[in-house]
Amino acid sequence: MKKISLIALLGLVAFDAHAVNLRQYASVKLLAPVSNKTEIKESLTVYDHGTGTTYFEEFKEDEDMETVNALSLAYGVQLADARVELEYNHYFGASEIGDTGLKLQNYALFANAYYDFKTNSPFTPYVGAGIGYNQQELSAEGESETLRSAAWKLMVGTGWKVNNMLTLDLGYRYVNFGSTEYSEYFFDGIYDYNIELEFANVAHELMLGARISF
Repeated sequence: MKKISLIALLGLVAFDAHAVNLRQYASVKLLAPVSNKTEIKESLTVYDHGTGTTYFEEFKEDEDMETVNALSLAYGVQLADARVELEYNHYFGASEIGDTGLKLQNYALFANAYYDFKTNSPFTPYVGAGIGYNQQELSAEGESETLRSAAWKLMVGTGWKVNNMLTLDLGYRYVNFGSTEYSEYFFDGIYDYNIELEFANVAHELMLGARISF
């Protein structure tokens, strides 16, 4: 049996990025929300220890949220007309939910895939989609709670190739941050109160940034 050296074996299984025209890139974008909404479902259960009676109330409402800009940082690879990347989003502060007194701040991590439509010009339109993990900080009256959910998004935009290393990026994305739940219980000596809240947060955002290939 012929012996295969470790160097030769590594050479066989190594991924030659240049041979397949694979390019790595890093990107930074400013995310500017056009609109930000949250659907709130609230249920309230009250038990009266004096009479043994239970009261239940449930309602749903859509609330506009204060728009807060965010920063997107990503690392990705491009092969031909396709791109995949890992992206982190950081929002600069909490968004107040209507006049409820509640505030939400998002931190999200996405895995994205894009398809670039090549043209005979420096401009390259693209479409994309992403799935990921979202963490929300819910705060009210000095107290906070960490909520977690799955998230997804759709993107469309265009890149302007300035040179072989730099591409400027302008786009739009729809983000569904998923549904998160929060519950609270307290007793005032007569009544048991059980409050359950469910938040479904979506946003429409403009994206402006740059990709640096290497």
